[in-house]
Amino acid sequence: MRNLELVFKSDENKVKTIKLSYASSTLGEAVVKNAMDRIAKLEMFQKDGMNLYNTPVCARYVEIKKYPIYQAPVPATK
Repeated sequence: MRNLELVFKSDENKVKTIKLSYASSTLGEAVVKNAMDRIAKLEMFQKDGMNLYNTPVCARYVEIKKYPIYQAPVPATK
């Protein structure tokens, strides 16, 4: 599974990440940069008067792989 991560800096210079599980895997740099700029300008995520997603830093796709270690046996049905 691939997730899209949008990384920002807050007004307090802390790193904040938005993780999207169901994003297109074919988005280009211009589209993502434009969306991040719009998120920052809207200032819709605030805490104590501080904008949490103030400055776009980067966007990236992250692959999640699962490596099973243990699986409980399935009970037999009658």
